[in-house]
Amino acid sequence: MKRNIVLVLRVLLVLAALGLAVKLVWPDRRLVATVFDVGQGDSILVQCGTRQMLVDGGPDATALARLGTAMPFFDRTIESVVLTHPHADHYVGLIGVFAHYKVLHFYTSGSVADAPEYRALLDAVRLSGARTLVVRPGDRIDIGDCGHADAYWPDLSRANFTFKDPNAESVVLRLSRNDAVSPQAAIMMMGDATAEVERALVAEKIPLQADVLKVGHHGSRTSTTPEFLDAVHPKEAVISVGKKNAFGHPAPATLLRLSASGVKAYRTDQDGSVRVVIAMDRAYVE
Repeated sequence: MKRNIVLVLRVLLVLAALGLAVKLVWPDRRLVATVFDVGQGDSILVQCGTRQMLVDGGPDATALARLGTAMPFFDRTIESVVLTHPHADHYVGLIGVFAHYKVLHFYTSGSVADAPEYRALLDAVRLSGARTLVVRPGDRIDIGDCGHADAYWPDLSRANFTFKDPNAESVVLRLSRNDAVSPQAAIMMMGDATAEVERALVAEKIPLQADVLKVGHHGSRTSTTPEFLDAVHPKEAVISVGKKNAFGHPAPATLLRLSASGVKAYRTDQDGSVRVVIAMDRAYVE
């Protein structure tokens, strides 16, 4: 009898330990966007539960390593991968992502690059079987049943707009919860969008408000204009940038504009990967 009681207690302890382990690794139901520290490049993982959207893949395999720690070990599927534009610091890391994860949808701006690495990415996408789609304003990417990303750019229907480089065609997304109760409870993700893109978005009179701004073009002086900051009205901003990069990012002028607008800025070169929580009533850096 005593032996049976001991056996039952051991089984209960094992079950309790397993339950705790599952709780620790199972993702919660919050909508979270993690701006990965990938050096001089961009990569953002959006997730809710076991649903993910990866926006860009950085310049090397660093993003793949970050995914290994950010996603549950048992989850090998990424529902959506978005390439904002075909510059190497945004897409090279995606080659490894497509090789190691099952990707269901691949979204692009429609712009292409003539480079061996970009052709390698297209080969990886083709082999993966992912469905490729071109993003246009009005498109919506669902993150499970708790959130969505609305596409605001690129708008190639603008005959008077100058698309001289892929940055001007960069995919722009606004991420929020489905049950949001505040128009500010969102994060604007700008890719490498230029000041010209920002002016076009402001002129559209579309919802740009967001508590958190993922700053465009790594904090370049050619983005994050005062008019755009007024329209977004963020409380916090995240700049994806590499230490001692050759471009001088983020530009002192951009940091001054953020400071003058009362925006607290986080930088991946100083703060590492930055987690943004998008709740019903607000978005904030955790």
